[in-house]
Amino acid sequence: RSKSAADLKEGDIIQWVKKNGTGHTCIYRGSNLVCEAGYKTERYGCTVKLAKSKFNEKYIKNTYKIFAVYRPK
Repeated sequence: RSKSAADLKEGDIIQWVKKNGTGHTCIYRGSNLVCEAGYKTERYGCTVKLAKSKFNEKYIKNTYKIFAVYRPK
């Protein structure tokens, strides 16, 4: 588990749930890109740039109920 964008490796799974109940899950592809695995706007499977602002500790504390990065073994 990491909360630093610099620590991300290809295949890492990023999940966050905002305090308002909306959520997001994606897979890190490397080169600052993520592949959407689930998103409220139904953008499944598309590749987008990772917003590194999501890893700001103050932003995490004020915005999210859950913020986690998982690395499959």
